[in-house]
Amino acid sequence: MAAQPAGADLLAAELLPEFALGVGLVLAEKFDLGVHAARLYNEWLRESDTLPLPFPETLPTIEYGPGDSVRKVAETGFISFKHRPWRIGKAFRGQPVAVRPTVEDGVFHVHYCTHRIAVIDLRGPPTAACGVVDNARALPTTPQAPLQQ
Repeated sequence: MAAQPAGADLLAAELLPEFALGVGLVLAEKFDLGVHAARLYNEWLRESDTLPLPFPETLPTIEYGPGDSVRKVAETGFISFKHRPWRIGKAFRGQPVAVRPTVEDGVFHVHYCTHRIAVIDLRGPPTAACGVVDNARALPTTPQAPLQQ
């Protein structure tokens, strides 16, 4: 006999299959699949080994390419690049990020795994606000007009 999960895991193990069975009935009704389709779906769920979904104990290590400049984000959310501090964000504390050159001189993209999270622009002189990464350029949410300089 398999060991029983404790606490919240036990509650999830008991409720998740019931919830999923209910979802099967709702989907069958919504798409007019009939009772037979709902029964087949519920039968499949009962036999499936995918509920609840397993979560790995440790996540795989993050690896970057040989041409990337890898920096570890400090507890303050900053990295050091080209002798200057750059704010990446506290969400990335302790995580490695890759700084990659672009086709523009002095402009670099900061990547976390496969996602571009920031742009570093070294073309201007250091100012009082030096080190704040331009996240608006890195992560536009709507179509953007070219920046005027």
